[in-house]
Amino acid sequence: MNNAGFGTAGRFEEIPDGRDEDQLMVNLVALVGLTRALMPGMLARGQGAVINVASTAAFQPSPYFATYAAGKTFVLNFSLALRSEYRGRGVKVVALCPGPTRTEFFDVVGERAAVGRFMTAEAVVRAGPRALDRDRAYVVPGLGNQVTAHLVPRRPRRMVTAIAKLVARSVPDAPAPPQPVGRRAAQARP
Repeated sequence: MNNAGFGTAGRFEEIPDGRDEDQLMVNLVALVGLTRALMPGMLARGQGAVINVASTAAFQPSPYFATYAAGKTFVLNFSLALRSEYRGRGVKVVALCPGPTRTEFFDVVGERAAVGRFMTAEAVVRAGPRALDRDRAYVVPGLGNQVTAHLVPRRPRRMVTAIAKLVARSVPDAPAPPQPVGRRAAQARP
Protein backbone atom coordinates (compact mmCIF):
# COMPACT_ATOMS: atom_id res chain seq x y z
CA MET A 1 0.00 0.00 0.00
CA ASN A 2 1.48 3.31 -1.13
CA ASN A 3 0.27 5.63 1.62
CA ALA A 4 3.10 8.08 2.36
CA GLY A 5 2.06 11.65 1.85
CA PHE A 6 1.13 15.06 3.17
CA GLY A 7 -0.91 18.02 1.99
CA THR A 8 -0.86 21.78 1.85
CA ALA A 9 -3.82 24.08 2.31
CA GLY A 10 -4.32 27.78 1.86
CA ARG A 11 -3.85 30.45 -0.76
CA PHE A 12 -1.35 29.14 -3.29
CA GLU A 13 0.91 32.21 -3.06
CA GLU A 14 1.02 31.96 0.75
CA ILE A 15 2.22 28.34 0.91
CA PRO A 16 5.93 28.41 1.83
CA ASP A 17 8.29 28.32 -1.12
CA GLY A 18 9.24 24.73 -1.97
CA ARG A 19 6.53 23.14 0.18
CA ASP A 20 4.31 22.16 -2.78
CA GLU A 21 7.33 20.76 -4.62
CA ASP A 22 8.17 18.66 -1.54
CA GLN A 23 4.57 17.48 -1.47
CA LEU A 24 4.76 16.34 -5.09
CA MET A 25 8.02 14.50 -4.43
CA VAL A 26 6.46 12.52 -1.58
CA ASN A 27 2.93 12.08 -2.92
CA LEU A 28 3.78 11.38 -6.57
CA VAL A 29 7.44 10.76 -7.32
CA ALA A 30 7.94 8.37 -4.38
CA LEU A 31 4.70 6.53 -5.22
CA VAL A 32 5.75 6.04 -8.84
CA GLY A 33 9.25 4.98 -7.79
CA LEU A 34 8.00 2.41 -5.27
CA THR A 35 5.51 1.01 -7.75
CA ARG A 36 8.21 0.73 -10.41
CA ALA A 37 10.62 -0.96 -7.98
CA LEU A 38 8.09 -3.60 -6.90
CA MET A 39 6.38 -4.30 -10.23
CA PRO A 40 9.08 -6.51 -11.85
CA GLY A 41 9.00 -8.97 -8.93
CA MET A 42 5.21 -9.16 -8.96
CA LEU A 43 5.19 -9.75 -12.72
CA ALA A 44 7.88 -12.43 -12.42
CA ARG A 45 5.78 -14.25 -9.79
CA GLY A 46 2.64 -13.77 -11.86
CA GLN A 47 0.83 -12.26 -8.89
CA GLY A 48 0.76 -9.18 -6.74
CA ALA A 49 -1.27 -6.18 -5.74
CA VAL A 50 -0.80 -2.44 -5.46
CA ILE A 51 -3.06 -0.16 -3.44
CA ASN A 52 -2.33 3.50 -4.12
CA VAL A 53 -3.92 5.99 -1.74
CA ALA A 54 -5.54 8.85 -3.61
CA SER A 55 -8.34 10.94 -2.08
CA THR A 56 -11.85 12.20 -2.71
CA ALA A 57 -9.96 15.37 -3.69
CA ALA A 58 -8.95 13.47 -6.86
CA PHE A 59 -12.44 13.92 -8.30
CA GLN A 60 -12.58 17.72 -8.43
CA PRO A 61 -10.55 20.92 -8.65
CA SER A 62 -10.11 22.16 -5.08
CA PRO A 63 -9.33 25.83 -4.45
CA TYR A 64 -7.00 26.28 -1.45
CA PHE A 65 -5.82 22.66 -1.92
CA ALA A 66 -4.69 23.09 -5.53
CA THR A 67 -1.47 21.08 -5.49
CA TYR A 68 -2.80 18.37 -3.18
CA ALA A 69 -5.97 17.78 -5.22
CA ALA A 70 -4.12 17.84 -8.55
CA GLY A 71 -1.61 15.34 -7.18
CA LYS A 72 -4.34 13.00 -5.99
CA THR A 73 -5.93 13.20 -9.45
CA PHE A 74 -2.58 11.95 -10.79
CA VAL A 75 -2.58 9.06 -8.29
CA LEU A 76 -6.11 8.04 -9.33
CA ASN A 77 -5.38 8.15 -13.06
CA PHE A 78 -1.95 6.52 -12.68
CA SER A 79 -3.59 3.66 -10.78
CA LEU A 80 -6.38 3.26 -13.35
CA ALA A 81 -3.83 3.18 -16.17
CA LEU A 82 -1.65 0.56 -14.45
CA ARG A 83 -4.72 -1.52 -13.64
CA SER A 84 -5.44 -1.67 -17.36
CA GLU A 85 -1.81 -2.43 -18.27
CA TYR A 86 -1.49 -5.31 -15.81
CA ARG A 87 -4.97 -6.77 -16.17
CA GLY A 88 -4.60 -10.41 -17.15
CA ARG A 89 -0.97 -10.52 -15.99
CA GLY A 90 -1.62 -11.44 -12.36
CA VAL A 91 -1.13 -8.00 -10.81
CA LYS A 92 -4.08 -6.06 -9.42
CA VAL A 93 -4.00 -2.29 -8.93
CA VAL A 94 -6.59 -0.28 -7.05
CA ALA A 95 -6.85 3.38 -6.05
CA LEU A 96 -8.13 3.95 -2.52
CA CYS A 97 -9.88 7.34 -2.39
CA PRO A 98 -10.80 8.23 1.20
CA GLY A 99 -12.26 11.45 2.48
CA PRO A 100 -11.14 12.93 5.81
CA THR A 101 -9.50 10.22 7.91
CA ARG A 102 -8.26 10.39 11.51
CA THR A 103 -4.50 10.19 10.88
CA GLU A 104 -1.36 12.29 11.38
CA PHE A 105 -2.13 13.90 7.99
CA PHE A 106 -4.26 16.50 9.74
CA ASP A 107 -1.49 17.21 12.27
CA VAL A 108 0.43 18.69 9.33
CA VAL A 109 -2.29 20.38 7.27
CA GLY A 110 -4.74 21.10 10.11
CA GLU A 111 -8.36 20.06 10.49
CA ARG A 112 -9.36 23.19 8.59
CA ALA A 113 -8.67 21.11 5.49
CA ALA A 114 -11.29 18.48 6.34
CA VAL A 115 -14.46 18.62 4.26
CA GLY A 116 -17.01 16.08 5.44
CA ARG A 117 -17.14 13.60 8.29
CA PHE A 118 -13.99 11.88 9.53
CA MET A 119 -13.58 8.13 9.13
CA THR A 120 -11.27 5.95 11.18
CA ALA A 121 -8.03 4.82 9.61
CA GLU A 122 -9.02 1.21 10.27
CA ALA A 123 -12.25 1.56 8.24
CA VAL A 124 -10.37 3.15 5.35
CA VAL A 125 -7.62 0.51 5.39
CA ARG A 126 -10.17 -2.34 5.28
CA ALA A 127 -11.66 -0.89 2.09
CA GLY A 128 -8.46 -1.38 0.04
CA PRO A 129 -8.11 -5.18 0.23
CA ARG A 130 -11.90 -5.56 -0.14
CA ALA A 131 -11.71 -3.58 -3.38
CA LEU A 132 -8.89 -5.84 -4.60
CA ASP A 133 -10.96 -8.94 -3.77
CA ARG A 134 -13.92 -7.49 -5.68
CA ASP A 135 -11.70 -6.53 -8.65
CA ARG A 136 -12.56 -2.84 -8.34
CA ALA A 137 -10.54 -0.17 -10.12
CA TYR A 138 -10.99 2.29 -7.26
CA VAL A 139 -12.89 2.53 -4.00
CA VAL A 140 -14.30 5.48 -2.09
CA PRO A 141 -14.97 4.46 1.54
CA GLY A 142 -18.00 5.99 3.25
CA LEU A 143 -21.44 6.70 1.83
CA GLY A 144 -21.11 10.49 1.95
CA ASN A 145 -17.73 10.31 0.23
CA GLN A 146 -19.16 8.00 -2.45
CA VAL A 147 -22.01 10.37 -3.21
CA THR A 148 -19.65 13.33 -3.51
CA ALA A 149 -17.09 11.46 -5.60
CA HIS A 150 -19.65 10.13 -8.06
CA LEU A 151 -21.94 13.13 -8.42
CA VAL A 152 -19.41 15.98 -8.48
CA PRO A 153 -17.56 14.98 -11.68
CA ARG A 154 -20.87 14.90 -13.56
CA ARG A 155 -21.38 18.63 -13.06
CA PRO A 156 -19.79 21.47 -15.06
CA ARG A 157 -16.23 22.07 -13.83
CA ARG A 158 -16.81 25.79 -13.36
CA MET A 159 -19.73 25.04 -11.03
CA VAL A 160 -17.81 22.30 -9.16
CA THR A 161 -14.84 24.63 -8.63
CA ALA A 162 -17.09 27.44 -7.39
CA ILE A 163 -18.84 25.11 -4.94
CA ALA A 164 -15.52 23.69 -3.73
CA LYS A 165 -14.24 27.22 -3.13
CA LEU A 166 -17.41 28.10 -1.22
CA VAL A 167 -17.13 24.98 0.96
CA ALA A 168 -13.45 25.69 1.70
CA ARG A 169 -13.80 29.47 2.07
CA SER A 170 -12.62 29.49 5.69
CA VAL A 171 -9.39 27.61 4.92
CA PRO A 172 -7.20 30.59 3.94
CA ASP A 173 -8.18 32.56 7.05
CA ALA A 174 -7.92 29.72 9.59
CA PRO A 175 -4.71 29.50 11.59
CA ALA A 176 -2.35 27.00 10.02
CA PRO A 177 -0.52 24.43 12.12
CA PRO A 178 3.22 25.01 12.51
CA GLN A 179 5.17 24.04 9.40
CA PRO A 180 8.63 22.49 9.34
CA VAL A 181 11.41 24.79 8.20
CA GLY A 182 13.40 24.06 5.05
CA ARG A 183 13.33 21.25 2.52
CA ARG A 184 14.99 18.65 4.79
CA ALA A 185 12.37 19.12 7.51
CA ALA A 186 9.58 18.94 4.93
CA GLN A 187 10.92 15.69 3.51
CA ALA A 188 11.15 14.18 6.99
CA ARG A 189 7.49 14.84 7.79
CA PRO A 190 4.89 12.06 7.33
